[in-house]
Amino acid sequence: MTPAFFMVVVTALLSVDAFPLEASIQQQRVRRQVPGAPKTQDPREVIVGAPGLKDPTEPKYKKLAQESFENYRETHPEVSQIVVNDIIVTKVTGQLVEGYINRINFVVFPSYGNELQCYSKIYESFKGLKEYKVNCDRVKLGQQ
Repeated sequence: MTPAFFMVVVTALLSVDAFPLEASIQQQRVRRQVPGAPKTQDPREVIVGAPGLKDPTEPKYKKLAQESFENYRETHPEVSQIVVNDIIVTKVTGQLVEGYINRINFVVFPSYGNELQCYSKIYESFKGLKEYKVNCDRVKLGQQ
């Protein structure tokens, strides 16, 4: 085999998708994203103990947001009478500490009035104790 012929064969092999395994790995890395939501992190890029982005469409985060808002309602009488139509989780980060901290940004859509933008920090100890810190602000019409 001459060196010129060898170069032609190598070039042809490299230009063709000769590595279907690599293509399937790339397809696995592509995840469905919600428009406007932050991208989730590749687990290989997460540093242990550092906050990492989570998928805000997971049902467990909506449940945590609902629990957070209920906790907020108990301590803020001005929102205790609000009838909630929906809660949309917009961003979630998680951090492993001596337990687990979830930070959740979410929007509460009441049946009347302006929606509320809320931020919740939920600490869950390994013993099952949950501690909520929640802040909510009304969104004025035309502001987002």
